[in-house]
Amino acid sequence: MPTKQEIDNIKCLLADAFTQLKLNDNDLIKLPNDEVRDINETDKILERALHEICINHRLAFYIETLIVKHLKTNEYKVDIEYNRLYNKSKVVYMLNKEEKVRPDIIIHKRTIELGIQHLMIIEVKKDCFDDYDITKVQAFMNDSRYQYVFGVVVNYNEFNPIKARLYYKQNNDIEKENLDF
Repeated sequence: MPTKQEIDNIKCLLADAFTQLKLNDNDLIKLPNDEVRDINETDKILERALHEICINHRLAFYIETLIVKHLKTNEYKVDIEYNRLYNKSKVVYMLNKEEKVRPDIIIHKRTIELGIQHLMIIEVKKDCFDDYDITKVQAFMNDSRYQYVFGVVVNYNEFNPIKARLYYKQNNDIEKENLDF
């Protein structure tokens, strides 16, 4: 169960990472007007329709660079699309069955070490997060193989604003907080 200070540190980490993403990588969502150009005689680039993985990579980069500042540790790694639990496929029990899963972004220790191994799971959508994402995040938080301390669902919302929901356990319940960046 995280302390109030740990929750605040995570919120500050996310706020800084989303701020960096919006400042430095806004062109992942839309091209500036002066970059709209002809590809050939009939096509024009009107906007970027990049897959969320491209954006997630940049978000993961900013989180990784800011971890030491906000969490005061360099023990954690940030990975995208991480589909392994050591030498096995990553599975989680959800929707009444075991499902092979590949979380969008995780903050974790890749090997077994002292302390918390699975810190945060992040599920992202370009448009809006859905019940499946929320179920997946909560399943990872409750699954005894992982027991993630924090879960986050994100809606990039064309960076206007980025909407997120932070999950964490308090007294055996999963609490949630809506955040806009």
